[in-house]
Amino acid sequence: MNPRYFLLFLAFPLFLTGPVPVRAADKDTAAASETAAKAKESALKPEMPAAAVRELMGKPDEIRPMKTPDGKAEIWAYNREVSIRMERIEVPTAPIVTTLVDANGVAHQSQTPGPPEYHNLSHITEETTELLMFNDRYVTHKVSRHERQSYE
Repeated sequence: MNPRYFLLFLAFPLFLTGPVPVRAADKDTAAASETAAKAKESALKPEMPAAAVRELMGKPDEIRPMKTPDGKAEIWAYNREVSIRMERIEVPTAPIVTTLVDANGVAHQSQTPGPPEYHNLSHITEETTELLMFNDRYVTHKVSRHERQSYE
């Protein structure tokens, strides 16, 4: 096989791949979900009873009791995925080594980059909202975000 054609053959998958597009519907869904969550958080009022908080926010994903000398304190945690972004990345592979014999019978080794492999890398942004509840009443809240990555 002609080396020029061989290189074109190896490079052909590069033309077929590229960034994975994010659909507009996915962006709209994530934006609507985030807007709804912020609306719920802004509706929280100090001294709101626990029953009203549950009705507004739903059942917490986690309840962590806290020790206090003055009453019952808890942290109610709500977790949700804010966004998921996929990225197609190239993973290096081992080079292809070929031995060529010239007209004088001398062998020469040639290295060609191995065929590229592609994998999906997910960037998942998660948001945690923690509510401080004291004596079954809402006090305050904080929101934190973090991103985790996973390969598929």
